[in-house]
Amino acid sequence: MNIKINSRYLYLFRIALVVMSVVTFIGVAGAQEKTGTTQQSIIVKNVRFWTANSNIVPVCWETPGYNAEKAIVRSAVSNTWERYSYLSFTGWGACPTGGIGGSSSEKHMRIRIKPQGNENAGAGGSASGYGMDTLSSADDNRPGVTMFFNPDGSADRGRIEYTAVHEFGHVLGFVHEQDSPGNVDAHGVAYCKSPGNEANATALTEYDPDSIMNYCNKDGNMKGNLTAKDIQGLQSIYGARSLRTAWDEGITGVLLVGKFRTRQQLNAMAFEDRRNTLIVELSNRTKDTVAFYQSLNDADLAGTGALLVYLREVRSRTDQQIKTMSADDMRNIVIIEVNARIGRGIRELQAMSNLEVVKSVTTAWDEGITGVLQMGKFRTRQQLNAMPSEDRRNTLIVELSNRTKDTVGYYQSLNDADLAGTGALLVHLRVTGSRTDQQIKTMSADDMRNLVIVEAKVLTGREIRELQAMSNLEVVKSVTTNPNLLP
Repeated sequence: MNIKINSRYLYLFRIALVVMSVVTFIGVAGAQEKTGTTQQSIIVKNVRFWTANSNIVPVCWETPGYNAEKAIVRSAVSNTWERYSYLSFTGWGACPTGGIGGSSSEKHMRIRIKPQGNENAGAGGSASGYGMDTLSSADDNRPGVTMFFNPDGSADRGRIEYTAVHEFGHVLGFVHEQDSPGNVDAHGVAYCKSPGNEANATALTEYDPDSIMNYCNKDGNMKGNLTAKDIQGLQSIYGARSLRTAWDEGITGVLLVGKFRTRQQLNAMAFEDRRNTLIVELSNRTKDTVAFYQSLNDADLAGTGALLVYLREVRSRTDQQIKTMSADDMRNIVIIEVNARIGRGIRELQAMSNLEVVKSVTTAWDEGITGVLQMGKFRTRQQLNAMPSEDRRNTLIVELSNRTKDTVGYYQSLNDADLAGTGALLVHLRVTGSRTDQQIKTMSADDMRNLVIVEAKVLTGREIRELQAMSNLEVVKSVTTNPNLLP
C-alpha cells in the first residue's frame, strides 16, 4: 500500500466528527484474505485513526504458541509501518485473561491465530475493520486481526511478513489498492481484478500497482515490503519519523553495528536472546563480569555496548587493551575522543548517556551546511563559529563546484537543505575513499547520489527503494551510524 501525498491509492473512511477538521478515514477490511480474493463486507463508519490515541497501537495475542510466527509478524510490522512513521506498536504479549472470552474490558488490537493447511504458502490473514475500530476487549470476542498459520511451522517467512504488513495496513486504515479508481487502463480494463471502487473512501496518492495493499503486486503477496508510495501515504497521516539509525534500535542496533550478528540473525532471535548475546560479548571483551552486565537495564546495557563498538570500530584501542577496561574506563576514553573529534565540551558529554555520547559523533550532520563543512574538514569548528551563515553557505558552494562537475550557478540554485545534502554526499565519498578526488570531479550531484545509495545498501542492508525515498542527508546519515566511517 502506499500512502502519501502524491501517489498511490489508499483510502480513508469519512468520519462524522474529527478533531481539527480531519474528516477522512479508512475503510473496512474484509473477512478472510487467505486466498487473495477481495472480501470487504461492511463499511465501518465513525472510526478514528490512531492519531486519536497519540499514534500508539496496543497489540496483544489471544492465541498461545506459534512463537516463531509471532516473532516474524512483530519484526515485519516494526520494520515497515513503525519504522517510517511516528506510530508505536506496544505490548505484543498475551491478551488480558489469556485468550478468547473472559471478563476483561481492557481494549487492545487483538490478534487471533487459527490453523490452516499448506495453501497460500502456509499463511493468511484478515482484519475485522479499520483504524481504532480494530480495538476490542475479551468481552467483545472480536479480534482486530486473525492470522492463519500451518501449525507444523512450515509457513513461508516471506508470506508471513506479507500477511502481517498487509493486515496491519488495514489496522492503520488502508483499504485494498486494487479497489481504487486508478485500477483501470485507458480502455477501462482493470489491471487487477476487483469488485469495484471502494465506497466512502478518499485516495491519498495515485494508483500504485506494487503497493503492499494491492493483491496484484509484483512480489506476488510473498514479501512484506512497502513501496515509496506506501511510505508517502503512511507519512501523510502518521508523520515521518526522523531517520532511525541502527543506534536507535538499542541492543539490536549495537549487535548489528558491532557486527556481532547480522540483521537476518537478529530478526530470527527473541529479544531476550539478543540481550544475552550482548552480555556475553561484553563480558568476553571487557574486564567486567557477566553478573555486572546482567544487572544493567536494557538502555544501559545498549549504551555500554555502544562504547565497546565505538572503540573497536575507530580502532583507537586494540581488543587486548579493551579487555583490561571496565565500562567506566570505556566511557571516560570515549568522552575524551569525542571531545577531540567533534569539539563538544567535556562537561556536556559527561551529562549524556553512553549511547548519546556515541551518537553525538554523527549529529554534526544535523547542523546542515555547518555540519557538512566540519565533517568534510573544509573548516574547523572555531572557523565556523566566526562565520555568518551566508559565508558558510558560499564556502560550501565553492567547495562543491571545485570538487564536482556541477557549476556554481547550479549549487546557488539549491536551498540550504539540498545544498547540505549534496555536500554530505561529497564528504561521504571522500571520507570512505570509495572514489578519488579525480573521479569525483567528473560526477554530478545526481551521480554522487546514485553511487552513495548503492554503497549504503551494501553497508547497511537497507533496500534500494527505501534509500531512494530518503533525502541525500538521510542516506549519508544512515551509513555513518558506523563511527569508523566518520572523518
